[in-house]
Amino acid sequence: MRSGIIGGALGYRLLRWLWDLTGHKDWCSGANHRGCSKVKALFGPGIWSRLRGKVVIDFGCGNGAEAIEVAQRGAKRVIGIDIRPKILEAARSEAAAAG
Repeated sequence: MRSGIIGGALGYRLLRWLWDLTGHKDWCSGANHRGCSKVKALFGPGIWSRLRGKVVIDFGCGNGAEAIEVAQRGAKRVIGIDIRPKILEAARSEAAAAG
């Protein structure tokens, strides 16, 4: 699995731009998707075939759970971006542990 995690000034600017563009949405939290794939719940059951072999960017990746899932489901490369350094550190560790 190839993955990358972006933080720092670049990650902050990207997320800030997206936040200003879309505002905070409740669907981002994942609270409504407990016990099932958040990615599948948001994008539908055909998402895995559409992402297979693609480069995917996970803006606001948090601990990396969705980025890791997308990579494990066949994405060519997954890049996680978040502005919180400690969360990015955890995401990097999770991605490394997942392979």
